[in-house]
Amino acid sequence: RELDEAVVTIEANGTLARANTAATALFGEQLAEKPFAEIVGHEPAELDASETISCWTAAGRKQFDPRVTELVTDNGEVFGYSITLIDITDREMRRQRIEVLNRILRHNIRNSLDIIRADAELVADEPRAASILDTTETLDQLTGDARRIESLLRRPADERTTAELPAIVSEVAAELSDEHPAASVSVDIPDLSVAVDADLCQFALHNVIENAIVHNDAESPRVEITGSETETGARVVVADDGPGVPEAELAVIDRRSESQLSHASSLGLWGIKWAVQQLGGELSFRESEYGGTAVEIEVTEQ
Repeated sequence: RELDEAVVTIEANGTLARANTAATALFGEQLAEKPFAEIVGHEPAELDASETISCWTAAGRKQFDPRVTELVTDNGEVFGYSITLIDITDREMRRQRIEVLNRILRHNIRNSLDIIRADAELVADEPRAASILDTTETLDQLTGDARRIESLLRRPADERTTAELPAIVSEVAAELSDEHPAASVSVDIPDLSVAVDADLCQFALHNVIENAIVHNDAESPRVEITGSETETGARVVVADDGPGVPEAELAVIDRRSESQLSHASSLGLWGIKWAVQQLGGELSFRESEYGGTAVEIEVTEQ
């Protein structure tokens, strides 16, 4: 019986000797064009020492648990490797969601409730009353974001619709331009024929563009949205001239986990990351040419 997991056999020099049906479906023509180590970004020894790896496949960016077995001669000489890649993308996303949502409930909401309790005792004091209202609004937004993200990611297949990426970008940009007339939002994206999950893409882009506007203290925040075609889909870049995303926030997202002492301040970046992952894409950050942040979203055709 053919295994569901991708299995490849490579020679000691890196040459591909065999790939099963699952591996061929995942990596396609790359298997014949590139060394396997280049496709997955790791040599066999590095794979063996890694708990998880992330690489591009025909189905988008995926996470795998790699298992490496040395193939040896009777004399103990290594002549090749058998590599099995177990797809753990969905499992890792569920683990992250549970970890982050649990932290939100334990830390952010608990701290906010402490503020409410303390200020409620002094509600006659007008500034304190304003603090209570601000804190309850923050709580309401946090819990609403959590529900929205979980609902979006758990939709059954028959409730998902696709739309062309350029149309989604233009629609979200126009909507946010209307909501924030002081901001300068420009769109330069070619007429790409790339269909993606409409709700997921709208959610990710809306959050990225809105963050670029509201976290910028300039009188007229600048946001430039550009797009380009890739081998497997498209890349959208949202660049701004704001203060940039705090390094501590990016470090948590890059590390893919949170702790009591090291965590993001909200669900925003996690929600964007999970949406892009479900699109089969990749999210990355760098400094923009305007001195702010450039958020890159790479997606694959659905």
